[in-house]
Amino acid sequence: MIAEALFKKLKNEFESKFHFLDDKPEESVDSTIRACWHAASGSPKSAEEALKVPLPELTETQLKTLQLLIGQRLEKVPLAYITGRQNFMGIELLADKRAL
Repeated sequence: MIAEALFKKLKNEFESKFHFLDDKPEESVDSTIRACWHAASGSPKSAEEALKVPLPELTETQLKTLQLLIGQRLEKVPLAYITGRQNFMGIELLADKRAL
C-alpha cells in the first residue's frame, strides 16, 4: 500500500509538468510514472504494459533511480528510451536511441 500512496503523491506533483505528444496516446501521467517505476524496480515495461500490473515496492536506491528517470522524462527524453520498451500492436518491443 505504500507504493500506491507514493504513486499518488508523485502523480499530484508531476501532473502539470509532463507534456505529451499527440502521436503518443498511450502516454499519460499514470502510464509514465508507472513505466518509470517499473524501470527503476529492474522490471522495465512500456507505458501500456505498466498500466496492467501492480506497482512493486521500491528500495531506497530504486526510489532514487525513479526520481532520476522521472527527471529524464521531464527533460523530454522519450519514455521508450528511458524504459527500453515500446508497445506496438500488442507486442512489447525493445527500444533505444537507434529506433529513430
